Amino acid sequence: MVEIVVVRTTNSVVYDPRVKKIAVSLKKRYSINCLGWNRDAVSEEKINSYVVKLELFDLKTSVWKPSLIRIFIRLLFFAPAYWAWVFFKLLVSRPQVAHACDLDSVLPCYIYKILLRKKLVFDVFDRYAMTFIPKKFNKLYRIINFTEEFFSKHSDVLIVANGQNALSTFQKRPSRSEIILN
Repeated sequence: MVEIVVVRTTNSVVYDPRVKKIAVSLKKRYSINCLGWNRDAVSEEKINSYVVKLELFDLKTSVWKPSLIRIFIRLLFFAPAYWAWVFFKLLVSRPQVAHACDLDSVLPCYIYKILLRKKLVFDVFDRYAMTFIPKKFNKLYRIINFTEEFFSKHSDVLIVANGQNALSTFQKRPSRSEIILN
């Protein structure tokens, strides 16, 4: 049976309805595990009762409202440890497919894809540049947008929520792109 690992960073996987729908849908035909970040100190009971096997990186951080400064603090200080943990988990479990949900979880999945010649699904819940970075920060906006474009083009499948308008924001994408309604 094909094994897929779904990776989500931004929200706790336990409380993310879209990740739960993905896991429930995929487990009908595939072996599914989920990886996430236990920033909110979710109880072991909730983790163990999740719809599929769930492993969480146990570095508790405050629940932050989105702001540019907070996102950078998280990226600079906490994300590298999380990415290393995800990459290690992928190496240990060796799934055929890494399903990365959003830009903040795609880097370790992409490295895994390249090194082990596996498949990468890049599921874009939100365009980071367009959602979180004001256009007045033009250079930063372009860097983040370029990064999203790079990973979308180099993934095996790109999934975008919210219709054709959201998909059309990507200039570079793989031959296989899908639109789902969020």
